Amino acid sequence: MPLKEEVLSFGFTTDQIALQSGSANTLVADGGTFRALSTDYLAFKNLLDISDNARVAVIGGGGTARSALAAVAKRVSGIDIYLRDLAKASRLQGAAPNTTLNPISYSDLTPQVLSEYDWIISAVPAGASDEIALSLARADLNLRSTHLVEVLYNPWPTDLLMAARFSGAQIIDGLDILVEQALYQIEIFTQRNFDFSKMRQELLKTGLIALHS
Repeated sequence: MPLKEEVLSFGFTTDQIALQSGSANTLVADGGTFRALSTDYLAFKNLLDISDNARVAVIGGGGTARSALAAVAKRVSGIDIYLRDLAKASRLQGAAPNTTLNPISYSDLTPQVLSEYDWIISAVPAGASDEIALSLARADLNLRSTHLVEVLYNPWPTDLLMAARFSGAQIIDGLDILVEQALYQIEIFTQRNFDFSKMRQELLKTGLIALHS
């Protein structure tokens, strides 16, 4: 969803996490107005099983990256953030107020650097990670201890996802993130409890069919 940051400027009631991260991807009708929420945050929180001492990198600084930062920040003391424009780094601290954020130039990102992380969250637009993906595909690296979270589902799979998978990385892809946040949206919109596991399986199956069509 585009405009995840801009939507907060409309003065809607906003939940704490969306305010903290500066990003909302869900609007819920509420008595003639709307509530702004972040189900992206809930998806990251539920899917990312990150240990306390894990080395974590986030690539990107947009709305989705901020939601990821907010979800991960409560589990680790520091996060490296790779940005093309380091001037944007100061805007990200609010998403993780009690965590040390280490802004690093995107140009410093190499396959060897990637291999040093336990978790890598790529939250950049389509095509932005193609160069590092090509370098990774050419490198002879073992990423079996690394988890890659790729938020994109269009294109799917991305070049970065394919290169990381070929190198042995454990993958959470854009469809996983899309479906997980959708589960929370369904729960919020319908105000009904349901079996997340069964619904997740059905949505993933439907999503895969659509992506392959």
